Amino acid sequence: MTKQAKLLLTLSGIAFLLLLYLFFSSTPITIKQTNYKQATRQAPAAEALIDLVKLEVDYKANIKKALFDYDQILTEAGLSSEDSLLFNETSFVAGDHEAAAINLSELKISLMDLKVPEEFRDLHVDLVMSLSYLKEALENQDDSARAEGLAMLRVARSEYSWLSE
Repeated sequence: MTKQAKLLLTLSGIAFLLLLYLFFSSTPITIKQTNYKQATRQAPAAEALIDLVKLEVDYKANIKKALFDYDQILTEAGLSSEDSLLFNETSFVAGDHEAAAINLSELKISLMDLKVPEEFRDLHVDLVMSLSYLKEALENQDDSARAEGLAMLRVARSEYSWLSE
């Protein structure tokens, strides 16, 4: 018998012994059978499901409040929301940018905690991103972040007219 045949026979024997070991040492898996009628009785009640209309109304109210809070943050920081929201057209407006950046960060966190209806997911992402850009602009006096954040807010307000109501 050649070396190759001996090696093949040895490996086959080891594989056979391993399979025997796994077969006898494994425990059977049992699946609990449930009665179909019992399973349907345990389904969530209709009132537990999310009311999509209420979710949409609540979301719109929360976003309007968030934009009102956004304007308040600017007012408290001595910035005017009418002056291109955070800045004048050519440069940064003097004011307490650190406090405004902290408040914008808290506002962004509160936005991220909201439950968002599917049709407003893009809007929601744009609002959160715009607040991130504007916070970055305040902290670093970054004109490109300012422009991006303001553009995102303007587009959101133009696409969703109820934001300006």
